[in-house]
Amino acid sequence: MLILLSLVIILINRMIPVSSVSFWALKLCFLYLFILILLLYFFKKKPNHYGLNFKNYKKSLLYFFLILIISLPIMIYGSNLEEFKSYYPLFYSDSIFSFAKNEIFICVIMLSTEFFFRGFLMFELRKKIGWYAIIVQTIPYGILHIGKPPLEVYYSFVAGIVLGYMDYKTESILPSFLSHYIPSIIFDILCL
Repeated sequence: MLILLSLVIILINRMIPVSSVSFWALKLCFLYLFILILLLYFFKKKPNHYGLNFKNYKKSLLYFFLILIISLPIMIYGSNLEEFKSYYPLFYSDSIFSFAKNEIFICVIMLSTEFFFRGFLMFELRKKIGWYAIIVQTIPYGILHIGKPPLEVYYSFVAGIVLGYMDYKTESILPSFLSHYIPSIIFDILCL
């Protein structure tokens, strides 16, 4: 049922065109974070249940720095490929201020995404299917990336497993959020 719900939400997400980074952030907040509010209110769940905590923050930071070290050469390589240079950054910035503003909206987008896939989907499934939840949440996460550069689509399936593993081990979405957001800023800068 959760997989079906996530696929429906992804389809709704895809059907609503994005005209600006701020609208994209607002759209994902509504689609992904609104679920949290409903769950917390109606089912009396705690944010901690969905990985919204700093539990195991030292381990989370260790995972983040390992991912950053491993992904930096990949980002440098990818940023030199035309398919990525022509795609990123996603939104035009005519100044440092504009770039920073866009990246703040990207922060909201990344937090919404990590909450939805790792926090909501994986942590909810974990109670029923254990570590298989890592694999299951990766499927809709990878599907979400269809339409981006082909290498990124393949990479997103691997990243979904790695990000899910880190969150599963730390019981927090902090490592996946940091490992998704900070490298995305670096990659945007490299692609300029």
